Amino acid sequence: MAMIGSDLRSGRAAAMVCCLVLATAFSAPGQTTQPLNFSVNYMVTGDYVAAGVALRGLGQNGYANGSISLRPADGTLPPAGSDVIAAFLYWQTVEKAQSSFAGQNGFFNGYAISGTALGNPSSPVSWSGGGCTGSSSGTTTLRTYRADVLSFLKLDKIGSGQLSFPVALADSGSNGGGTPLTLGATLVLVYRSASLPLKAVVLYDGTFAPSTGSSTVAFDLVGFYEASQSPNAKLTYIVGNGQLNKLEQVYLNGTAVGSNHPFAGPWDNPTWSVSTLVPADSATATTTLVPAATNSGCVSMAAVAISTTVQDSDNDGLIDVWETNQGYTDIATNEWVALPGANPIQR
Repeated sequence: MAMIGSDLRSGRAAAMVCCLVLATAFSAPGQTTQPLNFSVNYMVTGDYVAAGVALRGLGQNGYANGSISLRPADGTLPPAGSDVIAAFLYWQTVEKAQSSFAGQNGFFNGYAISGTALGNPSSPVSWSGGGCTGSSSGTTTLRTYRADVLSFLKLDKIGSGQLSFPVALADSGSNGGGTPLTLGATLVLVYRSASLPLKAVVLYDGTFAPSTGSSTVAFDLVGFYEASQSPNAKLTYIVGNGQLNKLEQVYLNGTAVGSNHPFAGPWDNPTWSVSTLVPADSATATTTLVPAATNSGCVSMAAVAISTTVQDSDNDGLIDVWETNQGYTDIATNEWVALPGANPIQR
């Protein structure tokens, strides 16, 4: 189904708590050649947050242990009382190419989890000596996993103060001499709050490491349909194998975001404000990852998230362009979703 569901809790107005899961798919039609595939999008009076932990080489008795924390100090804590509506854990593991998905299983918040392998199961691995390997047929491979961990959060609403979630994922502890090696893990939470405007939240994910021959990566982000007149937007990259001497730059719609060195560790998940880079009423944004001219880096991509406020003149939870057109084409299925009688200035 194109529209998975909507939720109107406690009798509050749809404009305040509307949450539509608009599409879920491992790959969208026409997008299978992109480095990452469209995964899911939400229309929600809220936003997303992403926080992670590096794990590479920390393995003891087969598992690397760490804790993912949401902290008020760095802006990753949603407003107190927010409802968590989705929670995904992403991680990347370097494995033997012929292994039976050695990094797939682990623990989150004390619960056993089994991740879904995303994208190319035989992706090349980035190492410091030569960027990416030029072939996907080596002895090792990189795999990205995703697990739905919403039921394991042990919370319905987000309170104040620090929230920490322990993770334990497969790692040999060798830090390069053996496998498996889990580079790190990132928790992405989608939440809603009655105090926030309607936003589109879009996730792309997969496994992708560009080759040294073509290390610039560009792809379109769709699924937010119609940005607002003055967008409030942010962008997150979740990547592995960043290194201090490998300098990359991320762009959105041709303009650099953040610093000219966003990925310095084995696992990174920086979030940037891109409000001025998303044009009013736009339905597409192009993001580009460019290595430095010399000593080029080659990080392995796991996921990209973008969110932006959307145009909703009558605050009924339906985007203006949908109502004007009496419906919309679902991003994931390419099917028409009819909204007969809809009016952008009448709830």
